Amino acid sequence: MLPENGAALEYWDAPKNSPDLYRVFFHAAAEVAAVQAAGSRWRLPATSLTLAPGETARRGVRFLLVDGYAAMRRTIAEHGLIDVEVVPGMTVPTDLEVTLSLGSRVPVVRLEPEHSQHTECTALGERAGRKLFHLRFARLGENHVTLHQVDGGRTTLEFFVTEPVETMIAKRGAFIAAHRHRDPAKWYDGLLAEWNMESETRLGPDNYDRIKGWRIYEVTCDDPGLSKPAFLAAKNADYPVQAEIDALDDYVEHFVWGGLQRTTEEQWPYALYGIPDWKRNRDSADPGDKGRKHFWRPYDYPHIVLMYFALCRIARDRHGFRTRLNAAAYLERAFGTARAMFIAQASQQSCSGNAGCSPSRIA
Repeated sequence: MLPENGAALEYWDAPKNSPDLYRVFFHAAAEVAAVQAAGSRWRLPATSLTLAPGETARRGVRFLLVDGYAAMRRTIAEHGLIDVEVVPGMTVPTDLEVTLSLGSRVPVVRLEPEHSQHTECTALGERAGRKLFHLRFARLGENHVTLHQVDGGRTTLEFFVTEPVETMIAKRGAFIAAHRHRDPAKWYDGLLAEWNMESETRLGPDNYDRIKGWRIYEVTCDDPGLSKPAFLAAKNADYPVQAEIDALDDYVEHFVWGGLQRTTEEQWPYALYGIPDWKRNRDSADPGDKGRKHFWRPYDYPHIVLMYFALCRIARDRHGFRTRLNAAAYLERAFGTARAMFIAQASQQSCSGNAGCSPSRIA
């Protein structure tokens, strides 16, 4: 679907009450103003058109059937629009350069950065009929770059600029470790907590903040709860920080082993409890797979396997950093957890609806 000369597709949506409906707007100023008033942060340009009595205007699109992705790109360029290639991508850290490759029947004559004083733009000439540019951004956040064509056509590219990846990884690790729960009187001592940036609230089983209903599981388990220790352990295998390693060992010692995860002294060793949290499952009156045997969700296990294996790497390779178990012990737990993903689940008669498996088939 290509806009014809004089037309531009400025905005699109899919109304909630008509999810199969796809709407595009030629002059979207009124619609954009409405969604911005409702809280949207939409920033791409939008125009309006006012017609005097008797005045007319024509806008349209052309539908074309092409054979494959490469043909689609050629067709875009042949019809005077811009085929844009971006390396490494449109989310880019400040220490990486962006290369633009632009192809069009109507040449691009100028690039206009939104924040010109914080953006370096270098023309590299042409290669194989395409114009090449280097961009380097210094301003964090959204950065628009407008491409101006010789016929007056304009296309806006929206980049998002971040700090260097290593910096973000370091900050994320420090933040997770600093916001864990540390209270020996609580059953969730050691939990690496969720944090609501808007309300500046550290979430926990005694305060779910704005999370309601069955979604409270996000605070302690399942993918949201288990991804943080997996990330923190993997990060420290390559960029170790003692305070973060201590936070991981607190999590393993006080929250995981004998809580979230069944120990080698229990039936079904290494099995992991699922939603809503391990405390409710262990204390449940239901002896089956919705209570004391609620350890059948396969997606939970890889997070903990990764955590243990990364701790093994830390203990084995990062001399001068302390861990509470040795490398062999962490590796044994990683193996036991991976094995339990199949063995423990095979004892159950049902499976999570979105887990994509049936334990009876695994058995």
